[in-house]
Amino acid sequence: MADIHEIQRQIIDEFKALSDWTERYKHIIKHGQNLDSLDEEHKIEENLVRGCQSQVWLHTRLEDGKVVFEADSDAAITKGLVALMVRFYSGQAPETIINTDPTFIQALTNCVENALNSPDRGFVEVTPLKKNLKMYPQERWEWGMTTTAEVWNGRLAMLGFIALLIELISGAGPLHFVGLL
Repeated sequence: MADIHEIQRQIIDEFKALSDWTERYKHIIKHGQNLDSLDEEHKIEENLVRGCQSQVWLHTRLEDGKVVFEADSDAAITKGLVALMVRFYSGQAPETIINTDPTFIQALTNCVENALNSPDRGFVEVTPLKKNLKMYPQERWEWGMTTTAEVWNGRLAMLGFIALLIELISGAGPLHFVGLL
């Protein structure tokens, strides 16, 4: 098994070699396509990652003193990101996992930000909206357990999941980053 720092350097180098943001997204999706599917016996409620809009299953086991991660997702980008995490952490000793900062995540973020902020690529070009896009599933708001309520619940849960990831990865919550704490 390769050293965790070498794996991290390889991941960063792979993404730095890709100049266009679309190539980077395709590379993430390719990682997901190469990830072995999780056995159906492990796609259980206990292994389901909470707070994610996509379904993500994470199964872990200890094998010869090393942690083995197996994962799967029903969304292409999410599965690719999960595959990168599995590649980075799987096969490492628990102490190594705890003591290693996944700096490649920040490096990937920087790559995407640089691509989106390049002079030839504006945010509007990246996220074109359709003219007749329906932002809400129904024309008027209804109270109670409705499709609209579920859409907003999903959006808020995703924001909470992102905040949790930021806190887990950086050790500081989103309120620290905006200077409120």
